[in-house]
Amino acid sequence: MSLKNSVGRALSLVVVAALSANAGAVELQIHPTIGAPSSAVVLSAVPPLSAAAPLALGGSSVLSAPAVASAAPVAAFAAAVPVAVPAAAPVAVPAFAALSAARPSATASRDASENSGAAFGALFDGHGRFADATASVPVLSAPSGDAPFRGSAAALAASSPAAAPANGTVAFITDFGVKDPAVGICKLVMTGINAALNVFDLSHLIPPFNIRLAADFLAAAIQHAKPGTTFVAVVDPGVGSARRSIAVRTKGGHLLVGPDNGVFAKAIAAAGGVDKAVELANPEYFHRPAVSSTFHGRDIYAPVGAHLASGVPLEKLGPDVEDLKPLEVRPARLENGAIVGEVAYVEDPFGSVLTDIPRALVEEAGWRPRQGLKLEIRIGDRTVVLPYEKTFSDVRVGEELALIHSREVLSFSINQGHFGAAHGVKEGDSVVVRLVP
Repeated sequence: MSLKNSVGRALSLVVVAALSANAGAVELQIHPTIGAPSSAVVLSAVPPLSAAAPLALGGSSVLSAPAVASAAPVAAFAAAVPVAVPAAAPVAVPAFAALSAARPSATASRDASENSGAAFGALFDGHGRFADATASVPVLSAPSGDAPFRGSAAALAASSPAAAPANGTVAFITDFGVKDPAVGICKLVMTGINAALNVFDLSHLIPPFNIRLAADFLAAAIQHAKPGTTFVAVVDPGVGSARRSIAVRTKGGHLLVGPDNGVFAKAIAAAGGVDKAVELANPEYFHRPAVSSTFHGRDIYAPVGAHLASGVPLEKLGPDVEDLKPLEVRPARLENGAIVGEVAYVEDPFGSVLTDIPRALVEEAGWRPRQGLKLEIRIGDRTVVLPYEKTFSDVRVGEELALIHSREVLSFSINQGHFGAAHGVKEGDSVVVRLVP
């Protein structure tokens, strides 16, 4: 395993926990160098150390460092990566702690004989992720003789999710559709900033201007995303108006980029709340100086999302924001023994009708799936009585049922049929659910 193969695609990942003689615990990050060859990456400290500068890693298993009088601490990395000190010395090198070769991680041990970079590189798989989330991080000891840090990759991320570095993954959601080139143009902008980004499509088939549905999709997705994942949302009926453009870091460590129109409200709640929010006001991170008044997805959100996913600090993007716009919807509620809500989504292509009624509210009403329990459900002006079951196969093919969907909301289905079409249900229809005595 070469260092190039191990970390060539690593993006702002926590490499190891380190100790500095005068700065306490820090994390080391690794991410691509914009404008450099694809195999080039940068190693930097978080939080930055005084007079610290990134250490450039080349495409081979050689750590390049400036030749300065304080270069000796850099040589401590020779246990894992050979150090080449070039003649030029533009910046100083922070006094990072020594990486112990005597006690490498179990993951690193497997490949230690392959080359001198293995003890460092084997922490990663081919996609820049920790190869074994439970493997011990190599022991690190401070020059001052402080106690070494021991832990795992998972423990490092879990200890402070909001501080997790960007991981190079961008989840992209819009109401652009897939016939127009708008989605492709935005992705070209992102990968033009950093070709190593992992940009994937959450959905581009949100009905035009449907902020609420986009908010539901984001809330469903963020619960399965690792800290450091960036979400770019462009469902923006107010594009070009006075509405703000924002970037948010959640307490769960996720990064959100898009319009301040409530689209992130549910995702923020699902990720533990806001850690920090800023207004996007620094044109240095936009696509072009002249921003289109009708295509902020291309000119603002795509490039800012790419920069964030590549490790640019949130603080560089603009001033703090304290008053994010809420999602203007009335939540489902209990009223006189009934649950009142509405249809959030008719699932494509299976036709299940998803409501905005969360499992917790159903359980608060005291209803749990069991044999013989039936619910009277009024959807708009139609009323049906459905058995409340755990899964589709609890009824025969073609029969209807109510159940908790995998998105943790009450839903109505036909086993191998289309409930929405059968009953003419549409998004926004009112829903009132009562227990049949």
